[in-house]
Amino acid sequence: MKILYGLLLMLVAGGCPQEDIALASVSYEAVSRGFYYKSQLLEDEILVQRGRKTDKEKYDCKASQWKQLKRLVVEIDPEIITELEPTSTRSHYDGATIASITVEVNGKTYQSNSFDHGNPPKELKPLVDYVLKLSETVDSP
Repeated sequence: MKILYGLLLMLVAGGCPQEDIALASVSYEAVSRGFYYKSQLLEDEILVQRGRKTDKEKYDCKASQWKQLKRLVVEIDPEIITELEPTSTRSHYDGATIASITVEVNGKTYQSNSFDHGNPPKELKPLVDYVLKLSETVDSP
């Protein structure tokens, strides 16, 4: 009976996402010759920089937003972020802005390969879309 209980416990624990990860930050950066955008999400604040020579704008990050961000990071598995290939390469010939996303979790930093701004690898799309949604919907000065 103990073996059956142990197997059931492992199945239930293994099937649930681990939302108690130590997520420190998620950053999104899009760069081209005439464009610079960086968004950094921390547990209690969102920092947005809309140009190379502009100051960072600071906004509050709600607990519910942070929880959703953690859930999306867990669903991706940060270990694979560095291995994902872009879905298009228009940025290689100035056809699109170059973008990347960086996740700092459990004391390690994982940065994606470069991809076209607005067209991330399909595995990263929910996370990128959420980061951009949070960053773009904050009150602009």
